[in-house]
Amino acid sequence: MGGDGVVPEKSNASEKIGAEPQHVEIEPYQQKRYHVREDQLKVRNQRDEELTARGENHHLSKFTPERTTIVIEALERNNYRKVAASLAGINNQTLINWIKRGRLEESGPFHEFYENLLKAEAKAESDLLRYVVDAAPDDWKASMELLRRRHPDRWNRERKEVTGKEGGPIKIQVVYAGTEEIIDGEFEELDA
Repeated sequence: MGGDGVVPEKSNASEKIGAEPQHVEIEPYQQKRYHVREDQLKVRNQRDEELTARGENHHLSKFTPERTTIVIEALERNNYRKVAASLAGINNQTLINWIKRGRLEESGPFHEFYENLLKAEAKAESDLLRYVVDAAPDDWKASMELLRRRHPDRWNRERKEVTGKEGGPIKIQVVYAGTEEIIDGEFEELDA
């Protein structure tokens, strides 16, 4: 699906190869069903504040201190966000929505959760780096990995240079359903 809200319609097997696909407009409700937008978050925040003031906290029922603690602790132990969501008993999209909301808000429980999430991920990365650095004096592989990552221009042995015939440019030939087109240009594989 393109950014314009238009998707190609499914093609029939009997149609000719190379025929232009037909396009169908998507209803607006289908476009916003899967993603929470900023304006939706603002409306949801206002509704949550009103419900909380009345003691009706239905929407926030999944956003509990217990669940957020489970997510943060799982991330501190180097789990992926999706795994942390599962451990907390929530859907991955729910966690994504909490993160988006926390990033947009300037204060409040979602913003605090978002800040703690970033700190947990930074701590996990720092811990892993410390383990590698601590192992480096006794394990040459750990030392080599650090050198490759910090100085790839000098220590990355997986560097490859690809050229065409006699060191010239690479010609690429693309074939579509019996027609041939030559794409001219010079292509070089860059450092990985």
